[in-house]
Amino acid sequence: MFPRSRLFVLLALALAAGFPDGAGAGSDGGVPSSASTSAGDERYQLDDLLVAQDLFRLAVRNRDVLAIVAAARIVAATPFTRIEDVPEGGYAAPAGDAAAAKPFATLEDMLADARRLAAGNATMLTLIDDIGEGSAALARGASATSVTGIFDVPPGAVHVFRRPFRAGTPAVAAIVADGPGVLEMTVADDRDRAICTDEGTASIGRCSWLPLLDGEFLIIVRNTGMSPLRYNLLLH
Repeated sequence: MFPRSRLFVLLALALAAGFPDGAGAGSDGGVPSSASTSAGDERYQLDDLLVAQDLFRLAVRNRDVLAIVAAARIVAATPFTRIEDVPEGGYAAPAGDAAAAKPFATLEDMLADARRLAAGNATMLTLIDDIGEGSAALARGASATSVTGIFDVPPGAVHVFRRPFRAGTPAVAAIVADGPGVLEMTVADDRDRAICTDEGTASIGRCSWLPLLDGEFLIIVRNTGMSPLRYNLLLH
């Protein structure tokens, strides 16, 4: 059988190279939205980053250095900004142990794992170094995606982010958790009317919608499981 990680690699290389692969009722504030992914469109930078996170986790489990390199290339080619935005009801993960469980793997994290697995392979190490040194040149377009810091959410806890979005501009919110659990994400308008809910038990959740009005939207993250979880929030 063709390994799943290799299928991810083919997709990842297409995304990183810039090849396009594609782009109801709700509240007054916005309506649910869905669109296919196009790597050349800054609206889908967030989706490219989610593909890279999935690929990286699979590659680490399989000790597949080529797949890690492909994931790193996507991240290197996809600009994003860091935001310091502590949610209501939440708190940032302690800085001292943040490395113990990092839900969102950065380019540096990926390259470090790739170098570890490629030890002794001069050709692969050169490729890894080239990605690290050329990451600024690889990045395409403006930074349309924001990534928060790391947050710990105990069982039963609710975190609320309040973020402004523009009318008519497709919006996306996603959570990347440190492992499978029960994190529920809901997007609501400023009147607390739900627009989109992701109740998945996987480590990545996603909601997309089209704001009908300029204004503040709520991104609500609930841990409905029995175990504490750690996550990053991605926003477009």
